[in-house]
Amino acid sequence: PYAYNQHHARFHPTLRAFLESFAYYDVFLVDARGNVIYSVFKETDFATNLLTGPYRDSALGRAAAKALQAEPGAVVLEDFAAYLPSYGAAASFIASPVYDGAALIGCAVLGGADAAGDAGCDRCGRRGAAGRVGRDGA
Repeated sequence: PYAYNQHHARFHPTLRAFLESFAYYDVFLVDARGNVIYSVFKETDFATNLLTGPYRDSALGRAAAKALQAEPGAVVLEDFAAYLPSYGAAASFIASPVYDGAALIGCAVLGGADAAGDAGCDRCGRRGAAGRVGRDGA
């Protein structure tokens, strides 16, 4: 826990500022085994495994699973769908693998209700008229 707290204190302000600057709902870091090791808001999906745990069939789980199988530089998008940890709000997720040299160490996932950059970010205290529509019209 001490090492986590040190890293959290160092990186959380930067990741939260990124989230607020670009109006994302949450930022997740997932290790190569599928464990959510960081989340700005630490909802019920934090500290779960996205490959085997309760959210493996969610849009976040699918985005992480695809990103963890992807080549360096790949970007994966999961379309809007109801997302239980965000109280059933429609959410989409954008994920990309993270490599240290040739070794996959995990993936970064941007997402939630404002995953595609919707200007209506309630958590950031900003509201706007912009919105996103998925292929299915949702």
